[in-house]
Amino acid sequence: QGDDDEPSLTFKYRPVDLGHGYIRVEYSQAGHSLASVLVPIEVVKQEVVEAPGHSTTPVQEVGTAPPADWRLYVTYDSRPQNRLLRIELTCGEGERKQFKDVVLEESPEGMLASLYERLEDLQAGPTDLIDQKVRGEIRSISADEAEEELENLGSQLWTRFLPDDFRREYYDNREAWEGKSVIVYSNEPWIPWELMRPYQVDKNWKSDGPWCEKMRLTRWLQTDTQPQSIPGTPPLTLRMGGLTLVVPKESKLKFAKDERSFMIKFRYNHKLKNSGVEPVTDVAVRKALKQPYDWVHAAAHGVSLRKGSGEALLLLDKGSIKPSDIYGLEYEKMLSKAPSFVFNACQVGREEWTVFGTSGWATQLVGRGAGMFIAPLWSVTDNLAHKFVSTLYRELAAGKTVGEAILASRSSAREKGDPTWLAYCVYAHPNARIALPDPA
Repeated sequence: QGDDDEPSLTFKYRPVDLGHGYIRVEYSQAGHSLASVLVPIEVVKQEVVEAPGHSTTPVQEVGTAPPADWRLYVTYDSRPQNRLLRIELTCGEGERKQFKDVVLEESPEGMLASLYERLEDLQAGPTDLIDQKVRGEIRSISADEAEEELENLGSQLWTRFLPDDFRREYYDNREAWEGKSVIVYSNEPWIPWELMRPYQVDKNWKSDGPWCEKMRLTRWLQTDTQPQSIPGTPPLTLRMGGLTLVVPKESKLKFAKDERSFMIKFRYNHKLKNSGVEPVTDVAVRKALKQPYDWVHAAAHGVSLRKGSGEALLLLDKGSIKPSDIYGLEYEKMLSKAPSFVFNACQVGREEWTVFGTSGWATQLVGRGAGMFIAPLWSVTDNLAHKFVSTLYRELAAGKTVGEAILASRSSAREKGDPTWLAYCVYAHPNARIALPDPA
């Protein structure tokens, strides 16, 4: 019992390394993750006098929404001498099950560089990389060959980033995963969980589709710089009383004009507040992000400043905006209210907008309180990107959950040999729904 006679729990930890760090405390109820709190600590050699510390955090309201059927927890330990992934799994209201650690030869970012390079190549018009790099010849490959290569990439991810005991567990319960809601909680933004292609050699079995096709899959980013003012877990209701539209009029994206028209009509049909942005300039966008807002939709060219920096520009009619622009009291107060973001960003040139750009925006937006963030991990085909987004909004407006809407969106954007439908990562709760204004 505590001093105020309220129930208390005591946990004892055995430190491994000296220095500063943190303990993450997860609060859950009936299968729902209510909050995820970072408690800073320092491990020192000498004995110290105990001093009480306090940490508070808001919790998510769950209402009547069901929890995710499966919750996969992935923790990346980035210490060079001990670089690994810790994998834990919870089904419904059950307890967490821990699996073997996955020892990594280098960072996930480094391990995946060639995979994202190949996905960029497949999107641009698939060619045989061996012929191109070794023989100096450019030979196109068929859509069937491209599909086979996408399957191979998914199989690589399955083996390299998940331990054998997890893979066995998945095989034994594969029917219980099919069509279910799944959320991946992770502190790294690089691994494309959407592409995972399960197989089991000793059972002569392989899945006939990637994870993002077989289940209602989303993810959530748990950063080590999370402020105490946010719960650290995704909300189950996404406000959509207003729409902040960021679509440059001078954009050379083929789908930008159609997407702008679609979003304006969507805003009118659902009586959403017009929250800008006119003109589409850096000054206007920054001003809009300091005011109360619910939902930001951007369709623009993206440019990564340099690989690994996480600094990816969205090009506007005048100027640009990047993740590091959104720091400070006014911006972060608005982010802490859990607004939603959809970026349909396409690159200007080869390898300009990749996972590095999306990871930078995810870290800044989700890590500071956004309720949802959707963006591609690699370049996407213009017309298919528009199909994905238009289907997404129609499904959400029809009352579908985020997980259901994303499944339908991927299906609408699927074209044989083109990886666009796989490109979108979704930071949100799979069972979240939008709250539109009362039509009356």
